[in-house]
Amino acid sequence: MHNKTIVFALVISIAIFIWVASLADAPVEHKIHHPDSREMKIVHPEKSNYALTSTRENNSKEIQAPISGIALRQCRNIPHTKDALNSFLNHANEGGEPAQYINDVVNRFEFCKKFADIKVNYIQRLINEAEQGSVESLNEFWKIPETEYADVMGLDPQSRSDFIVNRRTFLSTKYRLAEKLALLGNEDATLKLVKSYQSYDPASLKPSYVKSLAYADFGLQTTQDNEYYLKLNWFKQRLLVSATPDEIELANSITYQLLSKANNEVKKQID
Repeated sequence: MHNKTIVFALVISIAIFIWVASLADAPVEHKIHHPDSREMKIVHPEKSNYALTSTRENNSKEIQAPISGIALRQCRNIPHTKDALNSFLNHANEGGEPAQYINDVVNRFEFCKKFADIKVNYIQRLINEAEQGSVESLNEFWKIPETEYADVMGLDPQSRSDFIVNRRTFLSTKYRLAEKLALLGNEDATLKLVKSYQSYDPASLKPSYVKSLAYADFGLQTTQDNEYYLKLNWFKQRLLVSATPDEIELANSITYQLLSKANNEVKKQID
């Protein structure tokens, strides 16, 4: 019985030894961390989507940014297709048009063909831009003649009464926008009003030397540019020669009102 016990223990020992040896010879598995394993840093879908959406929106804004009214006006009365351009070039060369004119049309065609909305009402866009403080858009708007304004705005040129009303609206808008920028401190707008009131006042439908004098004095009290000061002072001295004491007093009153409005505009900008 004792011998059987010894044999059994020996067999068990041999079996254990063989099992341990087999483990020692087996290859060791190393855990590899792949970039897409579950242990990688979690990216929240809502944040990722927001970033991508924001990027797409920013790119879209860059591509679809509104074209300025000035750029749109350059695209007026030019060929809008390649065939139309070729037809224009044939007629222009046959008609002996100046090379400078032909090159100008070709350059504007190349400039405008990248815009998708060249048929937009550029006059309304110029007005909107001037409302927001663009001096360049104001100057461009002042260059527009009445016939072009009526054409772009789709007004009826046959109706005499409509023509008069639309003309007053057009000119009043010019002066209103110029005054808005003058009150914000733009010397170009102030000088424009000083000159223009000597030929036409939208309110009285005739020249107003009093308002011209008032704006000249307003500009002298607000400008810090020596060149503008000399120009404004020249107009003021010239207007004073023919002004009566009552007209001078009235001009001073208007100047005071303009200075008060300008101060209010400055406060709005600060607030």
